[in-house]
Amino acid sequence: MQGRIVVYFSLGFVLGAVFCGTILFLRQSAFEATFLMVAAPVGAIVSTFFIPIKRSSTSVVVAAFFCGCLAYLSGGLERGDFSFFSKAEKLKENFSEYLDGFFGEDAAENSDETAVLKALAIGDKEGLDSGLKREYKTSGAMHLLALSGLHIGIIYAFLSFSLTFLGKGRYTRHLKRIIILSLLWGYAVVTGLGNSISRAVTMITVYELTGVMQSKKDLLRALAVSAFITTLLNPSAPFQIGFQLSYSSVLATRFLFPRMKNLMQTRSGLLEAIWNTLAMSVCCQAATAPLSLLYFGTLPRYFMITNLLAIPITGIVMYTIPVALCLKSLRPILFWCLSLLNRIIHIVAGIE
Repeated sequence: MQGRIVVYFSLGFVLGAVFCGTILFLRQSAFEATFLMVAAPVGAIVSTFFIPIKRSSTSVVVAAFFCGCLAYLSGGLERGDFSFFSKAEKLKENFSEYLDGFFGEDAAENSDETAVLKALAIGDKEGLDSGLKREYKTSGAMHLLALSGLHIGIIYAFLSFSLTFLGKGRYTRHLKRIIILSLLWGYAVVTGLGNSISRAVTMITVYELTGVMQSKKDLLRALAVSAFITTLLNPSAPFQIGFQLSYSSVLATRFLFPRMKNLMQTRSGLLEAIWNTLAMSVCCQAATAPLSLLYFGTLPRYFMITNLLAIPITGIVMYTIPVALCLKSLRPILFWCLSLLNRIIHIVAGIE
């Protein structure tokens, strides 16, 4: 029940921020603003201290709702309020320049591949020309070029697998969590602490911490707490398309994917991997399709083909990048994989 209360409170808080922001946006009159400024803190105090929270989950949602309204009125915290955000962005620029210098002639000869490399590695899309962007968008692969939960998930899976040699003891599990979270947050800093990356790493951090507080990790609680933290720091975050797409995808992963995955049972590891990729693609696309139509007015027609072919290659590229930075002999393989990825996107985008 404690886990449910956390989810209910987070839900109510986000809904409160959305409600308050929507009212102020639609009406924008002095009366509504004054009313909300008085009602939100009063409602938060009354609901928190006088409603019997332990007796009803609805009470938790009500209390959190008014707290969310109050948080929106307070304005939250801006990135400019913290100097380390600007330092992280500067670090991202420096690392982007380092990649250009490190790959040298290879980077100059393979401009499109280098542009995609920098987009996948640190989220730097400055080098992408309009034609390449259009092909990725048309094929339904634009999400590959925007650092998000997909990229963090790939890195998280790789780190978890790489550290299996530490064993499954109690203390080694804690050590693995510390190493994984330290590397993920370090990567987030190098990539400029973008909103989508910060959300994804926060979600994984909460997910790992639930494993410390209880025997089983809880994805839904991690999703709820990360949404609460994100909204607390930036109450206008739920209105951002990235926020909506991210949490829609994760909710689809939590509720739709397990059911669709079980629709086909096979003993073949290859067929299972193909089916899981297709199932995940369909679930995430189904969850985000209404938002895509609402905001962009289009829906990629061949997203299943793109994701089936492009996501595995993207994973290989991301695994190869850190190794290629250490071993010069792997650079041709890295650029060949990037070239293959671009060719696949070009072919799919050209299908009528």
